Amino acid sequence: MPVKWRDEETLHYLSRAVRSCGINRDLAEGKRIHARILEGSHSKNRYLTNLLIEMYGKCGSLEDAQSLFHNMPERDIISWTSMMAANATQGNVDDARGLFDRIPQRNTVAWNTMIQAYAEKKNLHEALSMFMAMEQPDVISWTHLIAAFSENGFLDQAKFMFDRIPLRDMLPQRDWSSWNLLVSGYAQTGKLQTAAQWFGRMPQWNVVSWNALIAGHAKHGVESIALNLLSSMSLEGVIPDSTTFSSVLAVYSHKGMLAACREIFGLMVRDHWIDPSLQQFCGVVDALGRSGKLSEAEELASAMPYLPNRAVCNALLGACNIHSDVTRGERMASCAVDVAPSSGTSYVLLSNMSS
Repeated sequence: MPVKWRDEETLHYLSRAVRSCGINRDLAEGKRIHARILEGSHSKNRYLTNLLIEMYGKCGSLEDAQSLFHNMPERDIISWTSMMAANATQGNVDDARGLFDRIPQRNTVAWNTMIQAYAEKKNLHEALSMFMAMEQPDVISWTHLIAAFSENGFLDQAKFMFDRIPLRDMLPQRDWSSWNLLVSGYAQTGKLQTAAQWFGRMPQWNVVSWNALIAGHAKHGVESIALNLLSSMSLEGVIPDSTTFSSVLAVYSHKGMLAACREIFGLMVRDHWIDPSLQQFCGVVDALGRSGKLSEAEELASAMPYLPNRAVCNALLGACNIHSDVTRGERMASCAVDVAPSSGTSYVLLSNMSS
């Protein structure tokens, strides 16, 4: 006898399923669930329709999102902002702005969606104009604008906005995101001392704060400080995540420190139960190759649960070049050409090896 679901249970299940498809960018499953919704009693449910618009936008199926939006008998503010976000996700900022201008009654989410859309398109003038036109920006509005300035290298403007946050009655204190954006902005542009000063001023740190500082020092070749920061992070009781280990592995890999690479990789998997990413496998493959352990490097590349990408193939090919292994290098060059036919790097490396 089939199980009979109450309407509220079915609605709860369907809404969770649609959200999951959006998060995982699973368009095929999203369409299957949409078809099930159309067959049931919730086909006209505005809440589910809004979720479907959001899901299709995240999955890149703008046409499906538009069809749902245009066929809605009644739209609420969430319908409008979901459709705006769908357009913004696909880079259609003008269409998103057109919807924004037509919204009967805008809320903070609508304003923030447009600020973020302009910021991601690097149109900082329009992002700032939208922000200035808001009656009462919230913490997300400020964060989007600070992110826009800091990620595009306008750190003085980012700092100016950051310093103004406590002066506005609606935001008595800065949030973690605002602090982290400034630390990351200074660290990524090589202003490591300034980044450290901002980090030191933070009322408290989270894993993103530490990652920003570690990544900046690793990127700009100050490996010893990056590694000291990893130790300090653990002493402060902040648990490293996958991003932390990626930065540290990059340091060890670049320096060819194989033993340290293996130790960090093992620590990540064994003690922190983090599944290694393709980038992290590539770091160990690179370290093995630089250390002359070409067979082990190739075996790891074959055994990892990912198809080798251009970075992995070129790391192996570069190692073959360093250690004059022409036979293996030809095999790795073939691999590199297969995964990235238009890239000339593999041809250059193979040519250098053969000359």
